Amino acid sequence: MVCAMCWCIQAVLPLADLERWATRAKEPGWHIQFLAQGPQLLEIAPRLEKLACPAVIDHIGMFNPLGDLGQPVFQAVLRLMRQGHWVKLSGAYRLSEQSPPYPELKPFVAQLVAKRPDRLVWASDWPHVFIKTPMPNTTDLLDALADRVPDEATRNRILIDNPAALLRLLRLR
Repeated sequence: MVCAMCWCIQAVLPLADLERWATRAKEPGWHIQFLAQGPQLLEIAPRLEKLACPAVIDHIGMFNPLGDLGQPVFQAVLRLMRQGHWVKLSGAYRLSEQSPPYPELKPFVAQLVAKRPDRLVWASDWPHVFIKTPMPNTTDLLDALADRVPDEATRNRILIDNPAALLRLLRLR
């Protein structure tokens, strides 16, 4: 099942009404967040490319981290980013079979950062619902981000500036 969430109302939206919801979300400056398994994301990507409002792809697109950078799901994530949609660097522990810092994700995150660092946001994924592994430690998750994005300015962009832009918040600095 693909989960589409409208940021403003925190509700699951039926995909049959996706374009209508996106048109309604555009005027107030909202976005729609998508949590989809890789193959599902690949299936709906052509529709996301045409949305009237920004899309946020959760859990890095849930591609196969053991696959290569050319896999179709990851390429769809890159294509959506190039078009101005957002990718949330979250849920690494859901994709990886390794422990932090989830080294198999590093080349994928490096590609995302290289292509559109202005379209990446980070999240801990707290409260970590529906996981069958031990509860992740948020400090480990932040350390994994530092490992994958060693440049401090880029990390600050991902952690502070980009979420403020996505959510249309005023910068308080």
